[in-house]
Amino acid sequence: MDTAVVVGYFLTYVYGSTTPQDFERALSSAKHLGIALQLTNFLRDVAEDQRRGRLYLPLDLLRGEGIKGDVDALAPEQQAALHRVLSTLTKIAEEHYALAYADLDAFAPDCRTAIHACINVYRQLNQRIAASPRGLQHRESVPAREKFKVLPPSKYWRLPLAYLMS
Repeated sequence: MDTAVVVGYFLTYVYGSTTPQDFERALSSAKHLGIALQLTNFLRDVAEDQRRGRLYLPLDLLRGEGIKGDVDALAPEQQAALHRVLSTLTKIAEEHYALAYADLDAFAPDCRTAIHACINVYRQLNQRIAASPRGLQHRESVPAREKFKVLPPSKYWRLPLAYLMS
């Protein structure tokens, strides 16, 4: 998760804080957001990562749920234990989203809309992962219409422009 935190720190230096006194709060918010985003990404991709020979779930949580050997996101006998690990990690991610959101006002005003949208979309994804009856066997996503809802209407015109410029 260090990479996500470093990216958050970098963006904090680029976008800045409301005041110099708020910079540490902005860094803290960026750290929490980076951790939350990375956790959510890991949880969304467990089965896909497994197919690639990767595992990003904490071994101590897996062992605590009785999974001692190989993790198989598709094995019926591991589903209950993996769901409990997933539940624990989505709650941890939610705590980090809440901490990131609490200090959103520390960032410079011109970047808050983007950070707010990021928090809301990934928070929704985290909640969808937590509530999914298909658990790790399905890659959850947030539908585009839900993503649009997190943006203020005054920013909608920027979406086609961003798409054309990419």
